[in-house]
Amino acid sequence: MAFRSPEHNRGMEEAWRRMSTPATLRLASPWPEPSRRLAQCKPREIRARQSVLSLSKDNNCFMYCVYILECEDRSFYVGSSPDPRERFGRHRAGTGGRYTRSHKPTKIVYIEKFTTKSEALRREVQIKGWSKVKKENLIKFGIPKL
Repeated sequence: MAFRSPEHNRGMEEAWRRMSTPATLRLASPWPEPSRRLAQCKPREIRARQSVLSLSKDNNCFMYCVYILECEDRSFYVGSSPDPRERFGRHRAGTGGRYTRSHKPTKIVYIEKFTTKSEALRREVQIKGWSKVKKENLIKFGIPKL
């Protein structure tokens, strides 16, 4: 370990003090303000929200959907997407999910709408853990009203 003189340490402390002053911490952000940023470009979330709004009849602010597809072999595929009809087209084309490449989907049998992506993902995981009989009951009878 090299010997450091007291002057060196004092110089380092001064430099550190200068670096940590509030004037140097207030750096200008390289990003424009959020309102300006939304006006400049059209992020994926906004495009997705608009496509789902065009699907809903009453134009409520639903952004994400959980959907169940029935495949050719009568199995079910559960997924979530901002636009389930567009996603169904990708599944049919073979570019959707790995499961639907080998089990061709035939139709959308169930759609449930959510306002946030996290709610939709939570519900998707919940439904994926269910048995086939329970999924069939959800498709036939819908969500039970408590």
